[in-house]
Amino acid sequence: MDMVSRQLKVAGAWLVKQLRSPKVVAVCVGIYVLAVVPQLLYPSSRALPFATLDGDRVAQTDSEYLSKHLLSEYGDKALVVTYPGGETKSTLAKAGINTDTKRAQQDLTAYPTWKQLIPLSLLVTGISTNVQVHGSVDSQRFAEFAKVVAEKCYQAPKNAGVKVADNSVVLDPAKPGRACKPDALLRQIEAEPITKAGMRFVAKTQAEQPTRTDKDVEGVIGSAQAIVAKPMSIVVGERTYEVSPKNLASWLAFTEDASSKKLSIGVNKAEVEKFLATAQKDIYIAPGTTVISTLDGAETGRIVGANGRGINMANTVAAVEKQITDSREGAITATLSVLVPKVTYSRSYSPTTAGLQALLLDVSKDNGDFAVSVRLPSGALLHANGTKTYHPASTYKMFVGWAVLKRIEAGQMQWADQTVNGQTVAQCFDAMIVRSDNPCGEWFGEKIGWATVNSMLKGIGFTCTNLSSAWYSCANDQTLFLQKLQAGQLLNAASTTRLLDVMKRQIYRAGIPQGTKLAVADKVGFINGFLHDSGIVYGPSGTYELSIMSKGSSWGAIAAAAAKIQAQLNRM
Repeated sequence: MDMVSRQLKVAGAWLVKQLRSPKVVAVCVGIYVLAVVPQLLYPSSRALPFATLDGDRVAQTDSEYLSKHLLSEYGDKALVVTYPGGETKSTLAKAGINTDTKRAQQDLTAYPTWKQLIPLSLLVTGISTNVQVHGSVDSQRFAEFAKVVAEKCYQAPKNAGVKVADNSVVLDPAKPGRACKPDALLRQIEAEPITKAGMRFVAKTQAEQPTRTDKDVEGVIGSAQAIVAKPMSIVVGERTYEVSPKNLASWLAFTEDASSKKLSIGVNKAEVEKFLATAQKDIYIAPGTTVISTLDGAETGRIVGANGRGINMANTVAAVEKQITDSREGAITATLSVLVPKVTYSRSYSPTTAGLQALLLDVSKDNGDFAVSVRLPSGALLHANGTKTYHPASTYKMFVGWAVLKRIEAGQMQWADQTVNGQTVAQCFDAMIVRSDNPCGEWFGEKIGWATVNSMLKGIGFTCTNLSSAWYSCANDQTLFLQKLQAGQLLNAASTTRLLDVMKRQIYRAGIPQGTKLAVADKVGFINGFLHDSGIVYGPSGTYELSIMSKGSSWGAIAAAAAKIQAQLNRM
């Protein structure tokens, strides 16, 4: 070991001597500079050498290529969420999950200055870089998707109750339920990578505890036993129906006092009505139907249906409830009532604009909070509740799309300009209309200025739309915009074609397109119960504009309304 130590000492002294030589130092510095300078000059917008994206080589590609690649390969892919007993299928775009291009670009180009000063670090860092693609969540669209998952996944907890076993009342134990909470689903989606096949995962569920536990019921079991033990019968006409202990137990309901938390025994009215509906079979006479015939909304005839007879459910259930809560026994006489005929309408419409106007009024009346506006190929406006204002939801994005194209035409905005989430104006414009992307819509609105957009809309004749000091629109304004767009009065030919093209490609097609079965350039909107669809319909007898705005409705109702309108137009 002494010999080895001496040799190491001599070698160390020689090395120190060499490093003190100016020539050696110069050579070392030169080598360092040659190794580091290319790293310092490496473009920050390019993916690192040998870097991969989900296993695919994307080394040295620029941000524009990466953005296009991410959107094309990882954009509107399948989304499948499974849970006990089922699954929900959709697409990433419809669920509000956008490819987070900005994050992926940052990860692929991440090369801090301190690393750039380390020789060969560019290659080492690039080789070790494999980026997974993640999504950025559009909260509004995601909320609608999460609501569907939550409804399908949900299994209600079973509250503790009583049941009859061997002619005595015993505890019917509580059982926990199951829920897929939107916030938990959001956390999973944010953590889950997107692959070229899309995204598939098992939703985490949470136990839903019953509001009434076994312990809560135990205290009233004795009282329930006493109620069930007392005989009860119901007299319906000339017949008496004995209520079995099992039936009587099913009629019991337990309510909790908000302050004391104590349970009291009441009546499950729905269960009593089920029993009465069966018991009235001998005396029941079904009411007839009064049919009112109309033409263009005016009554042309009436066939009056006959009265019927049956149990007055409200009065009889109240008598049952009183007997149970008063702990009485004996017979209850059901109250009988005249049942008035149901009223239906046999509607017909002349093949005229008057007929179409009457149809619009009926469609609006039949669907609750519903507004319909139609602008015919002739330019005529027909509507029902057309000036009623609603939150526009995402229909505002077609107005913003128009404002963007006006900026493009004026040279005030370029398609290659950067916007939000690493997207260009061109990519964000398409996303805003095709996928109803909210971050892009909001970015454009703020960039242009909501007051400016509002002023533009008023300038083309809008009377019931405000996107500045308030936030509302109406069906008549929406069809006016679409009519002017289709006529080429808002934009030059190229810009008009571009906006119509993305509207024809928007992914939510269950409303007007589904109902008319025709080519439609439309924009939908949905938020907090508001559901709208406004579009240009390319009909066989001419192009027309149709806007349906609603609250508390459904895609099926909108599609059905559009189908009726198209059928009427086919007759005109």
